[in-house]
Amino acid sequence: MSAALVEEWGGKVQIKDAPTPQPKDLKCSEVLVKVNYSGICHTDLHAAIHAQNHGFTWDGSFQEYAVSASRHITPIPDNLPLGAAAPLLCAGVTVWKAIKVANLTAGQTVAIVGSGRGLGHLAVQYAKAAGLRVIGIDTGAEKEQLSRSLGAAAFVDFMKEKDLVASVKADTHDGLGPDAAIVAASGAKSYEQAISYIRPAGVLAPVGLTPDASISLDVFWSVFETKCAVPSYVGNHQDSIESLQLAADGLVRVKYQTQKLSDLPSIYDKMHKGQVTGRIAVDGSL
Repeated sequence: MSAALVEEWGGKVQIKDAPTPQPKDLKCSEVLVKVNYSGICHTDLHAAIHAQNHGFTWDGSFQEYAVSASRHITPIPDNLPLGAAAPLLCAGVTVWKAIKVANLTAGQTVAIVGSGRGLGHLAVQYAKAAGLRVIGIDTGAEKEQLSRSLGAAAFVDFMKEKDLVASVKADTHDGLGPDAAIVAASGAKSYEQAISYIRPAGVLAPVGLTPDASISLDVFWSVFETKCAVPSYVGNHQDSIESLQLAADGLVRVKYQTQKLSDLPSIYDKMHKGQVTGRIAVDGSL
């Protein structure tokens, strides 16, 4: 079978023939999964060497067949296309979980950083489904159009604004800033700006992974204004079920394109350069 392999740490992605897993070789409680579509995650570019999960220490889904523990298999609603489900099982569940840990209530305002990209365009919709008012933050006319079309009440272009913090605050009803910020972008500066523009008692929910980056925090004002950061990493089995069902119910739609497995190296290159709008799924039949 065809598979995408990285054979050494820091090495290049290569498409090669690999042995097809056989049912007779499965361990107790394992299942063999035919991979029709696989989502592509920005985390793949920055994976930690000690991560214990599929794609890092165990063979992942960039192959025709994959082995998984049966308890990790998530049922996909019948009315949800598999190509759309693939990105939701990574990006979708990630941002849905972040919205949940931010602990907001309907009517509050959340800023979505990277609102026109893979995670962000889904976060806008999940936030709307939760009854939240959304401020999209990204750059470019295409990403603004996508953010607004998906339900963002306001949009801030970080490349055009001289004072992004002030601009985000100005888009809230009282000028104090949003109740939370979900940072789905990978730039370190995005986190520092977010902790500045969220309102007192606001929540910063980091989900975009930035390697070798840190956040500079003003201890006095963070304590005085009781701001907090609640990092969120992917989600659990129930979060996956919920994220898929919201899409099946028509509350979330994935902007995605399908490409061949052999296109994976060039796809990662575009992701590095921030040139991907929405999400990409690998179609195993191409």
